[in-house]
Amino acid sequence: MPNGKQEKGGAQSDIAALVAAMKEQTAAINSLAESNQQVIDYLLSQEAEDLDGGAAPSRYLDPDEE
Repeated sequence: MPNGKQEKGGAQSDIAALVAAMKEQTAAINSLAESNQQVIDYLLSQEAEDLDGGAAPSRYLDPDEE
């Protein structure tokens, strides 16, 4: 018959591992969100530069695709 202390210790270890994995996942999601914001900021700056130049705005991300 399994010892209750061993089961409790195993459960605590599993919970600690789950919490650690959730922290890593949260950090990865935050990094992705920051990266996405940087891409959006870059695209908006490029669009603003295009509008300042007087050229017609492009509907494509690749300026060669028109």
